[in-house]
Amino acid sequence: FFRAMGDRHQITLIGFGQRPTVLVDYTGDPGRLQNGLSRVFAQGGSGAYLMEGIIEAAQGLRRRESPRRVMIVIASESGELSNRYSRDVVSEVRDSELVLDAFVITGKPGVTRANEPGATRGDRTAFPALPDQNAGERAAALDEATRMTGGRHEHLATSTVLGTRLRELAAEFNNQYRVIYDGRSALVPPSSIEVQTTRPDIR
Repeated sequence: FFRAMGDRHQITLIGFGQRPTVLVDYTGDPGRLQNGLSRVFAQGGSGAYLMEGIIEAAQGLRRRESPRRVMIVIASESGELSNRYSRDVVSEVRDSELVLDAFVITGKPGVTRANEPGATRGDRTAFPALPDQNAGERAAALDEATRMTGGRHEHLATSTVLGTRLRELAAEFNNQYRVIYDGRSALVPPSSIEVQTTRPDIR
């Protein structure tokens, strides 16, 4: 992912096994980010503080001037030690105006029910069984925050699929454009603007 993103972006790497820790501060150097991966490892006797990590990273992003803010969560299905509610996470993500993408390695393939056609906001029956309330709050937070920001939320059967997903994500990031429309001055401005494309593979 870091190689695919190149040096055009400022990226930080944050771990959340135990308290959220900045492993590599914001940098445009893919080499530094790759070296930082050596600090990502399982920590026995610890637990995940993903909810805290998302909140702190979102607050940090809000303080940075950036035309686009994106957060990618990579987690395994595990207990959650953050004493936070899903609404805390969703509120911070919304206020930071970022796009949240989440990949959860569960051993069970699929996407959350929230991303399926016809799903209702409260329908979370596709989540695997979770051991405690904190983990349930984490699942709800990822579900709502990814839906709200237009990101993806996927359950991966194995970590080997992760590389493909991240390369796809990098390709999306590197091929997004901001279009600014400057309409004519009018006494009554239009209430909405509709944008269309003739290509079926573009949205």
